[in-house]
Amino acid sequence: MSFSVTAIGAAPNSIGAAQLQANAVTDVAIANGTITVNKMNPNRIAGQPGDPAQTASVAFVMAGLAIPLTPSQSGKVKITITGRIENDTGGDGGQVKIAYGVGAAPVNGAAAAGTVVGNLPGTFLSTAINQKNDFALVALVSGLVLATAIWVDLQFEAVTGGNAILTELSYVVEEI
Repeated sequence: MSFSVTAIGAAPNSIGAAQLQANAVTDVAIANGTITVNKMNPNRIAGQPGDPAQTASVAFVMAGLAIPLTPSQSGKVKITITGRIENDTGGDGGQVKIAYGVGAAPVNGAAAAGTVVGNLPGTFLSTAINQKNDFALVALVSGLVLATAIWVDLQFEAVTGGNAILTELSYVVEEI
């Protein structure tokens, strides 16, 4: 969010640092008597949830993260989720992808739900039992309805067999 103030009379030449910090200001520019102030985006959630229960399903199921966000400024959201996926059977693997939706968030193990977004699902095949494979998924979503809460989650599945296991998850969901 940014706004401009045009000075009447002499051009301003300073703004108190404490005033800027109190208003979560991240950038100020003064040029030709106009002050442009960019405020930090306060609509952001980040975390490291506990590991969801593993799945033996070879069809996508939900991880049950239930990450909440209510767009209030632009209706555009950037979703970043990182972590590790593994399989407890050598030669088998797993897939993971981002989904979001409105209404009640799905629980761990529920059938795939929501709208899948972002880069293609990460597919990992293990050559050894419990080989950890890092992933980083990013999605940009636009056109969300302001003041309507959404949930963000992962869909994951086992590939060919065994149990797909998600660990060391981190997320950032922010309105941009």
